[in-house]
Amino acid sequence: MNIVNVIDSIGENNEKLDRASKNLTEWEVVFKQYPENTRRAYMADMEDYKIFCDRFGYNYITTDFEVAKKAYMEYVDELVGSHLKRATIERRLATLSVLYQIVELPNPAKVSKHVSDYVRLRLRNKPKAQKQAKPLRIEDLEYINDNFKINKLKDLRDLMVLNFAFSALLRGSELCAIEHSHIDVNKSTLFIPVRKNDQDGEGGFSFLSDKCIELYKRWKMESDTYTGMVCRAVNKGNNVLDKGISYRTQYDVFKDVILRCGMDPSGYSTHSGRVGAVSSMAEAGMDGFEIQLSGGWNDPKMPARYAKQAQMKRAGIAKLMGSR
Repeated sequence: MNIVNVIDSIGENNEKLDRASKNLTEWEVVFKQYPENTRRAYMADMEDYKIFCDRFGYNYITTDFEVAKKAYMEYVDELVGSHLKRATIERRLATLSVLYQIVELPNPAKVSKHVSDYVRLRLRNKPKAQKQAKPLRIEDLEYINDNFKINKLKDLRDLMVLNFAFSALLRGSELCAIEHSHIDVNKSTLFIPVRKNDQDGEGGFSFLSDKCIELYKRWKMESDTYTGMVCRAVNKGNNVLDKGISYRTQYDVFKDVILRCGMDPSGYSTHSGRVGAVSSMAEAGMDGFEIQLSGGWNDPKMPARYAKQAQMKRAGIAKLMGSR
């Protein structure tokens, strides 16, 4: 689906919809400058709503507000009754809100108290809490560093991956994209050119521990790679390839390293280093701004959610019980 398909599916023919079509055409120029992931998400969400409208005979965009309200509430019913998580549903409704802004027509969820209350109450049927990756805390990482045996080149890479993921609070996509030019050994920093929610495309820096630098230097020398991708694929013959590791490989690395250290690998994922670093900082009493800065978050809500369980150790009841 593209913007042209959206315009073709508007349906009615009047002055307001002619303007809506014109607005969509003009917005397409701006839309092409959005990050690829954002464009993909927007178009997928718009396509989902279009499929819904086609199935139930609604015009994709209509100037009949009563019809728009009815379609909106029925779409919410369908989303809530599906297997989709609440975060996905909220994202799809947020995309609809953007669409209404673009075409300059009233958004039922913003204009109608009836619709906004209906949506809020229906979403109660979907738990808001998302399943979180099991945190790989600092004590877990220290245990792994002390006990993981490096028998071949792949083992060295795998241990480096875990340490980078924790120290730099990396998302899976960020770790896969690390290049040698991004690492400053003298300053113990990693530059991340593209970060999630980085609308200005400025990138950001993360800290690399002494262990990260040690493993990185050793990896460079033993893999004989000094340019291009850092975390590279290694074949069964223990040969280092030119291509970087995949997201799936990174997932397997976490499971394998943890299992080989005698720990239960269930619940761990590529996000475990990032979540574990936040939990460890929270347990150490570091403030929210320090945690937010370390992980490159624009909004303090996400690190606060990661740290929520850890902070219970410093909550009032924990202090009371500890003082007895």
